[in-house]
Amino acid sequence: MEQNIFSPKSIAIVGVSQDSEKIGSVIMKNLIEGGYNGKIYPVNPNYEELQGRKAYADILQIEEDVEMVCIAIPHQFVENVIDQCVTKQVKGVVIISAGFKEVGEQGKELEERIKRKLKKENIRLLGPNCLGYINNKAKINLSFARENPGNGKIAFISQSGAFCAAVLDMACEKGLGFSHIISLGNKADIHENELMEMLVSDKDITAIALYLEEFTDGKEFVTLVQKAKKPVLIIAPGSSEKAREAIISHTGSLASSFDTTIAAVKKSNMIFTENSQELFQLMSLVDSGQLPKGKKVGIVSNAGGPGIIAVDRIEAEGLELGQINEKTREKFLKYLPEETTLTNPVDILGDAKSDRYENVIKDLLEEISVDSILVILTPQLITEIEATAQVIADLSKTASKPIYTCFLGGKDVRSGKRILEENNCPSFDDIQQAIRLISKISDY
Repeated sequence: MEQNIFSPKSIAIVGVSQDSEKIGSVIMKNLIEGGYNGKIYPVNPNYEELQGRKAYADILQIEEDVEMVCIAIPHQFVENVIDQCVTKQVKGVVIISAGFKEVGEQGKELEERIKRKLKKENIRLLGPNCLGYINNKAKINLSFARENPGNGKIAFISQSGAFCAAVLDMACEKGLGFSHIISLGNKADIHENELMEMLVSDKDITAIALYLEEFTDGKEFVTLVQKAKKPVLIIAPGSSEKAREAIISHTGSLASSFDTTIAAVKKSNMIFTENSQELFQLMSLVDSGQLPKGKKVGIVSNAGGPGIIAVDRIEAEGLELGQINEKTREKFLKYLPEETTLTNPVDILGDAKSDRYENVIKDLLEEISVDSILVILTPQLITEIEATAQVIADLSKTASKPIYTCFLGGKDVRSGKRILEENNCPSFDDIQQAIRLISKISDY
């Protein structure tokens, strides 16, 4: 499947026109600008040339073999193109077009006919009603996404094209890359379990993230996740009756029981996420490689109040405060003021500069009862925001434990956060958010 569907050597795009805003035109532009080095055939009977390439009236007019056909035309014309694909004996088809089982019985019948015709000839289908896919490893952007954040080590599978677009937008802003981004749509043929098998075995992929409205085969999916030696993140809507009704009209899926989904997540050791922002933040954490080996957290703060809030949330989220031993406390005494709290959380006081942060973090990294460190910074009068961020960035490069940061504030801490982001250091805006996500990563 990988070779024929996600790494084809030739692609025909049905629905390209001179209107640059048409989906077919956007897909072709993305494919060319993405660096695809295979053959591209625009298909539209109204043009002889499109985007500098010879245009064809239909699939059968293309003299050479065609491995992949991408269809972006109104649904009522799709079946005729499918018949041409069968005659041409292509390897795979991506149907971008909507108007199938998600719109009702007539659309469902059309989707079933297309599915049967393709299956009979062993031609694979992605979609319909999808965004397409991006395979950055092969420089293939066969989608109408606005932007592509570039290559990375995370694969993202989504049953919602719009959800794909939202995550891509966040990724472009933060500089998070993806190996694959695959929009499933109605899952008429290719489904998440097949993709999981392909991605789990890919050694270049360090994590897999999914948005699913229903499982094709939940039992098989759980088995695949259990075999995966990499994090699998999932967001699965459908906790309310209204949400389940919306899912049916969105992709024609029968939404899984939310309770069943949760049970499957716990059984298979997936990381369950609540919303798109949390999913993206967890992707970023996994991408940074900052995975703790246990639940014991060490807290460093230049303000007592935020440290106390962190302790509350640690208990609420099922984490533990790491116990600081006598040897570490003796180290603290060499450089911390007398007023400093030598227990966890370590309140290094409001006059703490970057060197005080650096010394405490170094000693906590050596503390056997600490699995991860949360560094809290508030912008007080003499706080060295940028210098502290750089200290954390430098320590993170060789640290054996993850260092998470929470720089509280707005414009004053922005430059420090930028340094952390540029160095791929996990950074949060809110203590509660930070600890909730640390908890989920620690559970994994």
